Amino acid sequence: MKRLEECGIELFNGMRVYWPQSQYIEEIILEFHEPETFSTSDGKVCWITKEGKCYLGFMTKETMDALREAGYKEVKFFVPFSTYDEPLLGSETYRQLRAQHRKEIADNHT
Repeated sequence: MKRLEECGIELFNGMRVYWPQSQYIEEIILEFHEPETFSTSDGKVCWITKEGKCYLGFMTKETMDALREAGYKEVKFFVPFSTYDEPLLGSETYRQLRAQHRKEIADNHT
C-alpha cells in the first residue's frame, strides 16, 4: 500500500488555482477540519492528516482503501479542485494522478 502522501498533492492557503475555461488565476483559502478526516466530491478526495496537513487526490481504490485502513473518518467539507479548476503548483503530479484515476475507471468499465 502506498503512503497517503503519495496518493495526492499537499494543499495550502494561498495556493494558486487556474481555471482553464476562463483562464483566470486566483488563490485558495482552505478551511481546515478535524485531523484524520476526509471528504469526497466529483471523483476527488481531500484529507487532513494527524499533523493538520491537507492533501488532495482522486478517488482511486488504492487511495480510499489507504484512508480507511489508516482509520480516517469520512465527513463533509469543501473539496478544493473538485470542478474544472487545477492547482498551478504540483500541476504535473495532479495531472498524473488524474490520468491514473481515469485509467482505473476505464479498466473497471470494460
